Amino acid sequence: MILQHSYFLWPDQWPETSGQQPLLQAARLLRLQQFQAAEARLLLLHQQPSTQQSALELLVLLRLRFVQLKECQELLARLEQLAPAEPVVAFLKAQFWLQTAAIPELLGQPAQFWRASEAFWPLLLAQAALCIHLNKLKRAEQLLHSIPLPWRDCLEVIRLRCRLLERQQRHRDALAFLLPAAERFPQHWPTQVHLVDLTIKARSQEHALPCMRQARALHGDAPELLPHIVNIDLLRNRPADARHAALSERVWHSVRSVGTEASTNLYNCYDRLGYGEWLPFKPKTLLSSDRSLSLEMRENRCMQAASQELPETQAVITDVLVHYRAHPDFARLAAPVEHQASRSAAHPDKRLTVAWITADLAYHPVSRFLLGFFTAASGLRHRHVVVDTCDHLAESNRNLFEMLPALEVVNYGAGEWPDKLRRIRELQADVAIDLSGWTGGHFMRGFLARLAPVQISYLGYFASTGVPQMDIWLGDGQLFPEPMQEWHVESIHRLSRCFIAWQPPEALPEAGVEVAEARAAGGIRFGSFNHNRKLSDRTLRVWGELLASLPDAALVLKASRRDDAATQTLLCRRMQRQGLDPARVIWLPRAEGPVDHLRQYGLIDVALDCFPNGGCTTTCEALWMGTPVLTLTGHSYVSRMSTAVLHGAAMAEWCAPSLQQYLSLARDQADRLNCLRQNREHWRRQLITNPLGDAAGLMTHLERAFSALAAAAR
Repeated sequence: MILQHSYFLWPDQWPETSGQQPLLQAARLLRLQQFQAAEARLLLLHQQPSTQQSALELLVLLRLRFVQLKECQELLARLEQLAPAEPVVAFLKAQFWLQTAAIPELLGQPAQFWRASEAFWPLLLAQAALCIHLNKLKRAEQLLHSIPLPWRDCLEVIRLRCRLLERQQRHRDALAFLLPAAERFPQHWPTQVHLVDLTIKARSQEHALPCMRQARALHGDAPELLPHIVNIDLLRNRPADARHAALSERVWHSVRSVGTEASTNLYNCYDRLGYGEWLPFKPKTLLSSDRSLSLEMRENRCMQAASQELPETQAVITDVLVHYRAHPDFARLAAPVEHQASRSAAHPDKRLTVAWITADLAYHPVSRFLLGFFTAASGLRHRHVVVDTCDHLAESNRNLFEMLPALEVVNYGAGEWPDKLRRIRELQADVAIDLSGWTGGHFMRGFLARLAPVQISYLGYFASTGVPQMDIWLGDGQLFPEPMQEWHVESIHRLSRCFIAWQPPEALPEAGVEVAEARAAGGIRFGSFNHNRKLSDRTLRVWGELLASLPDAALVLKASRRDDAATQTLLCRRMQRQGLDPARVIWLPRAEGPVDHLRQYGLIDVALDCFPNGGCTTTCEALWMGTPVLTLTGHSYVSRMSTAVLHGAAMAEWCAPSLQQYLSLARDQADRLNCLRQNREHWRRQLITNPLGDAAGLMTHLERAFSALAAAAR
């Protein structure tokens, strides 16, 4: 049987005589991904098979050539008629069920189905793949080790071992394992696609772009490669290029099958380009129950729907939670957890264990805020543990937290979610704080299974998590006006002060940056350093009206990379449609580092907040660098973050309740331009001397809140 003895060889291992044997020659062409040439030879041979064995070999090779559903079913039916007891037929059926996610079919097979591997070792590959799918990693390892020695280093075994490492969150190890294989067999496009995917998961700046370029050079824009091209271009902050790849992916799906995932990928691109309003017109994208849609894509839809405040948000989150609960181990793992803390007497002065769960221990806003909170705090009454659930490797700043004596830090970045769940529960936390929501690297599955008696959503997400087990949504009276006007499942807890504090510790570069001196000349310069995705059409339309009323004014933006002309072109087109003249815009390059970024605030006299998706970190940075911020107060968390920040700095007069007042306040600043430019130090003092600049005071309020919430929960 060719499939058992020759097909799985490396290209440099194929015998020179294979070219003289038609079946071997066709098999080699298939192995080298030369499908059209292989198909021509197979169909020619198929017309006159010499024996039943050769007919079987032909059908097997044809099955490897054709992967479409109808063709596979027809070929498998013919194989079963010809040789129903052949182990190779069991292997091909198992492969088909794996490809079509028909796991119940595989699980329903009798024991003798798998015993065929004793005579046909490739069946062990399918069995190991099934075990990896079911998260039975030890059993998968045993199966791979039982493969006959000559074949243990074949490409298929290497790729399955990489899948094992990926399940254990050891993406760097998997990448190191796969790189030599891809170099040895560059013609194998599934390996190239796998490699590009791994470079993204491993956050390998060294390999991601070179591997993607190599894959495209060898295989063009293959449909299986396009989603990874989209992801890499988004990571490179090139959303226009990503959109081009996503549209190409959509074309492929239109001629193959309905591609819900392609639609979701495309929305990510439009969102990054500022076309967030596109999603409400694609309800099928949001609510599709297509089982081929990956869990990651389903999770992305939760944040996408929430960012547009769509009525479908609850249904989208429910879909993911159902998916979580369907995991074979979830019912067992989600059983109520008995914490020693929960059995103790309810007393408001009890010392609690508070676990801060985050995937963002890098130079990320959540990490920067959190480091400021704990650095400023002294005499903490509770035990605080920062739990890193997504190790950022060389980009991690976990070491800065580890240097703080009153803080415990644990790294749970590796391992599958059940392992992380067990390790976090072993902390015996009274309070578990989610700092991610549905953003990248989140641990919503763990919170659904419950990590602690009190679970709190705070700081890192702009909407309700939608998870019933999330007990509290923590903010302040500005974030959460009474009555609440947005959907939520959590109970609301309002601090009596600003919900955050901006007090950069010396370990961060912003701590040592002086207030940026005014570098603008001429008329007033408004500006925004918010991401492209926040520049809604409504925002651009209002800014266009503002500039039209002030002939000497300009708008300073740096939403795009200097070398990303395509993204800037698309933004300029949007501006023109909304009545904002791109010629009135001063385009700044993206800064090389945080210090240069902050110094660019000297080119702005007044920062304009976006709406409905406003800023938070950018608002704090602007005040820190001597630039006042003007915001439009909305009706939800995402549109009130700058309002909360400005109230925390005693700058309520910079919060406009209507668009007319937003425009009026902005125009008024043009009349006091000299005062703004000569007194930039005032805005940093305004921040420092008010609650927004008091991180120690914030921690005192937070600890009191944790005590009250824990006592109420017992």
